[in-house]
Amino acid sequence: MARVGWVESPLQLVNAVEYAAAVGDPVHLCLRAGVPQLGDTGRLFAPSLPRGVTMSGPWRSATRSPMTMARRRLIGDANSGQLRVLTTFTGARDLVVVDDGSGTLSLARRLAKGLPLARHGKQESALHRVLGAAASVRMRTAAEDGRLTVFTAYPEADAVGALRSLGATVVRNDYSWLRSSAFVTDAADAEHVVVGSALVDDGYLDADAYAAWLAGLAREGGVTYLPHRRERRESLSRWAQIDGVDVRRPVLPIEILLAGMPGVRRVTTLPSSVVATLSTLLDASVHLDVTHVPEQWFTSRADRSVRELLEDVVNRGRSSAAA
Repeated sequence: MARVGWVESPLQLVNAVEYAAAVGDPVHLCLRAGVPQLGDTGRLFAPSLPRGVTMSGPWRSATRSPMTMARRRLIGDANSGQLRVLTTFTGARDLVVVDDGSGTLSLARRLAKGLPLARHGKQESALHRVLGAAASVRMRTAAEDGRLTVFTAYPEADAVGALRSLGATVVRNDYSWLRSSAFVTDAADAEHVVVGSALVDDGYLDADAYAAWLAGLAREGGVTYLPHRRERRESLSRWAQIDGVDVRRPVLPIEILLAGMPGVRRVTTLPSSVVATLSTLLDASVHLDVTHVPEQWFTSRADRSVRELLEDVVNRGRSSAAA
């Protein structure tokens, strides 16, 4: 019987397919409705999916998808409200967790310490906190019973190592499937690409400081800006008004677009989950420049957990590049 996955973002889709390709596990992926880029990525992948991998959707709810009855599951965002409900009331059973950006490290840290599941830096309702606590117990028990697998680009992270000590299986994601695939995209070429960040729109970074950073990069030569999928239209309009910044609105994940830009020589990013993926995917001739976030850029909403998580993402990305 195929493992059933609930996919809510393009990155989750990439990592779910990578898992299936790496371990040879038949997987049926349920794609969530209403997620920008997800349908386009699914259509691009469809002709090249590994044997045993199928997709369906779009599904508006995990509770109305094949996930509900599945005993073998795959998820990316355990903090999703729908998945908290499923995990709380139906158990973790046989569960695989794939990376959903930096949220994976936050999840691992909370499970390892026995803390409730919660989105870092976010105020949650009482119901979400109750579900987060219950789902955390279910998943930690699954780890202790050997029923939890973490498929990640951050296998060396301390929190992930702590989960391994609990009994979870940890499998490294080296993006072999994506690196071996030659997807044809309509991405225009670029020499210097800046990977956009949602930290401004999430309320963690000062917009003026971010704009000044972009302007400084543009003064060194024109840059192509590939937005994060959560960046708002108003923010992108502001960045596009900066001299030398060419904002493009991609319909595919950044990792796939960069693979289709053979002229790229430099990629600049703030601390982000793309540090680990791009460290693996980019050609050795491409310089990956990770900009440290100065203290004065942070807003009051960026608490200690947010700042530590950003630093952890960068450190683990560098470890992945050195591995």
